[in-house]
Amino acid sequence: MAWSKIGKSDGLKQGKIKEYNINGKKILVSNMDDKFYAIDAICSHLGAELAKGKKDNNTIICPKHRAQFNIQKCQKRYYSG
Repeated sequence: MAWSKIGKSDGLKQGKIKEYNINGKKILVSNMDDKFYAIDAICSHLGAELAKGKKDNNTIICPKHRAQFNIQKCQKRYYSG
């Protein structure tokens, strides 16, 4: 995916996440220590909206089945079934 401008850096406060729709693809962006990270906004297992999940430090927890996604490394860390 190519780089896309989604807004100003001060539009997303420290420690927060926000979902953006870029060319029809839902992306979840997080501001962590004034660094911005982007991951797929949809859970790769059950299709849940990760923006509705719980954020715990650098992890987003899926609201449907509690899989954990590391925001900084863009990877699934844990699956609880």
